[in-house]
Amino acid sequence: MVVVWIIFHNVNLDPAIVGFSVSNTLQLWLLLLFATFSTVFPYGLLNYVKTEEISPASEGLLLLGDPLLYTLWAILLFHQYVSLLQYADAGLILLSVTLNLKLTTKRA
Repeated sequence: MVVVWIIFHNVNLDPAIVGFSVSNTLQLWLLLLFATFSTVFPYGLLNYVKTEEISPASEGLLLLGDPLLYTLWAILLFHQYVSLLQYADAGLILLSVTLNLKLTTKRA
C-alpha cells in the first residue's frame, strides 16, 4: 500500500483519491458483520455440501449471488440505491444461474 501511495501521491494530490482513512468502531463492526454473513457463512457452509447433491458448476453459479447480497445490504442498511447498470448486472447474474440450473435439471 505504501508503494502504491507513493506512486499515486506524486501523480495526484487530491487526498480523497490517494489518502488513507482510519475506520471508526462502527465501520469496523459493519465490516465484520458483512464479512461474516455475506462471505464466511456461505463459503463455510459449502464444506458440508456433498458432491452428489449438487455439481461443482452449479455450486459456483450459486455463489454468484454474493454481489446481489451486497447490493441488498447497501439498499436496506445505507439507503444507497444502485444504478440502472447495476440492476442489469444483477439481472444477468440471476438469469445465468436460472438458465444453468434449468439446463442441468433437464439433462438429469
